[in-house]
Amino acid sequence: MDPKPIRILVADDERTLSFFLQKSLEADDASYCVETSHSGAEALVKIVRIPFDLVIADLRMPGLDGLQLVKHARNLNSSTQAILMTAYGSDGAEAAAKEMGVEYITKPFAMEDMKRLVRKAMRAQGKERER
Repeated sequence: MDPKPIRILVADDERTLSFFLQKSLEADDASYCVETSHSGAEALVKIVRIPFDLVIADLRMPGLDGLQLVKHARNLNSSTQAILMTAYGSDGAEAAAKEMGVEYITKPFAMEDMKRLVRKAMRAQGKERER
């Protein structure tokens, strides 16, 4: 029996980065089912429709920022894990993310660092697969 897929949403207005994260994460673990969106509003439509295990979101996006998106995701599914990405490091944003229990990574980042955060988030949810 195949394990239940781990549903991940990548929300970033940088389409190249979204595509790269999708392909890299799916190649890293066959149980990852990664969807992308390119605005906060588009991502919100998806999280209302689909219960995601993990939301990876850019802090600054058109329509709805990453922190607001994570709040909406957790209102719909309290077990949703999250990672916020930003090219604009900010102590205030990092503090707000930590207060919400959200991981935070600054762009540009090494893909191995992102994969480590994804595995950490899945461990927190009890969904990490044996390797």
